[in-house]
Amino acid sequence: MDASYNTSEYQTLSRVASERVHLMDDERGASHVVEREFTKLAGLTAILFRIEYSSPKGTVVEEQIIASRSGIIYTIGLQTTKVELAIDEEQFRRIQSGFKLLTLHNRAVPQLRIQPDPVH
Repeated sequence: MDASYNTSEYQTLSRVASERVHLMDDERGASHVVEREFTKLAGLTAILFRIEYSSPKGTVVEEQIIASRSGIIYTIGLQTTKVELAIDEEQFRRIQSGFKLLTLHNRAVPQLRIQPDPVH
């Protein structure tokens, strides 16, 4: 799970998801997207994508669900083997359905205090 600022400033979830797939390809080698669809994460519109790639232990399956709110990208993910997918995916769906967001305050940007320099 991750919640990070949209430092890339992509304007669409689709673009964020495409960039994540590209980064995963760079890290893991050749993979292929086997599923990509819209879903929900804590009531937010989200994109789910699943990639598969080969490893010495067999076929690896990774899923990520990505949503956005107020400039923050929320991501939950699963990495498992094709053999364990059915069991692990059931747990992943429970995590997805139980995912909650905290209320954002109107002042989402932190206010900095100016501290006087200490006297030497």
